[in-house]
Formats: sequence, C-alpha cells, structure tokens
Amino acid sequence: IPTYALKFILVGDVGVGKSQLARRFAKDKFDADAQSTVGMEFSTKILYIGKNIIRAQVLHQALDCSNRLKYTALCPSTLF
Repeated sequence: IPTYALKFILVGDVGVGKSQLARRFAKDKFDADAQSTVGMEFSTKILYIGKNIIRAQVLHQALDCSNRLKYTALCPSTLF
C-alpha cells in the first residue's frame, strides 16, 4: 500500500486561529474558549484516499516573529 507524507506550516498573526484550524483538521474539534498557544504545536491526521495512506502533519507556529524581537532567533529554525 503506497504511503505518503504531507507537511504543512501555518503562519500568521497572533490570535487569528492557526491552532484552532489545525485542531479542526486533525481532530474535528473546535474550542471557542481556547487560550493562546505559546511556542509551537504539531497536529497529525492519517487520511485514507483510495488505496493510499497519507500522513498529514501540520506545524502551527504561535510566535509573532515580526513583533517579538526576543523570539526572532527561534522563528527560522521552526519554519524549516
């Protein structure tokens, strides 16, 4: 059985819903009262399409790299 891996990176401004989008994709859940994520998180979902198995991984980066200068050094390493 062919197996594939897809990797996605969600980037955007703080508070726009990157973590909620990833949670909805991976677990089909939504939490309207969720707290802001600190750092980064990975979400994974296994998809079965035809006779193929696809492992989709989503990295959602919660740091605002453009406005938080003290975290700028962390941003490039988490995006690649």
